[in-house]
Amino acid sequence: MPNHPPLQLQPHWPADWLSGTRILSLAQRGALIDLLSHSWLFGALPREPIALARILGVGVEEFNLVWPDVASFFRESLAGLINDKLETDRVKARRLKDAAIARARLGGQEAKRLRTIAQSGASSTAQGSASSRAPRTDQAVHSPPLHHSITHHGSSHEQERAPARDAPAPDPEVLRKARKALAGGLDSQTIERQYGLTVAEIQASP
Repeated sequence: MPNHPPLQLQPHWPADWLSGTRILSLAQRGALIDLLSHSWLFGALPREPIALARILGVGVEEFNLVWPDVASFFRESLAGLINDKLETDRVKARRLKDAAIARARLGGQEAKRLRTIAQSGASSTAQGSASSRAPRTDQAVHSPPLHHSITHHGSSHEQERAPARDAPAPDPEVLRKARKALAGGLDSQTIERQYGLTVAEIQASP
């Protein structure tokens, strides 16, 4: 049994498989792929024919018919029977899986860090908004004196009742130039900036 969790995905190289097993019969190819799959999941195979036959689900006599040619795909090791190519693929697959786990772990830590920053920023913004909406107790609210309001109210009525004073007449020469500019199509803003007269004032002047 392997000391680490089994790898669920086993590499399969169709070109290598077809060229390497062409000499085998259909039954032998079936026995070989079953034994390789069992080894991928559980490690080295047992050496005893009866144990190998049990893995294949056949009797020892039937196993002995296919094993002589299938045996050439395995070699003896301290742990049992192994296939060198399968073990090489296992090492590569284990490295890829470990690297993927490490990347996922780092990605999860980075995502957690970004979430913490975002939540901290949102909390600070909410606190700032609440502070800006809260009334300040260190500033007294002053109402204008009653007599000031009355006086201001009265003065506004006086202003309404006061007759309008005539504005001073514009300079005739300036007025003449402004009218000429207006007739020439110059826009009102430029006329007002250059001559100090609005279009209404130009048109209202005699």
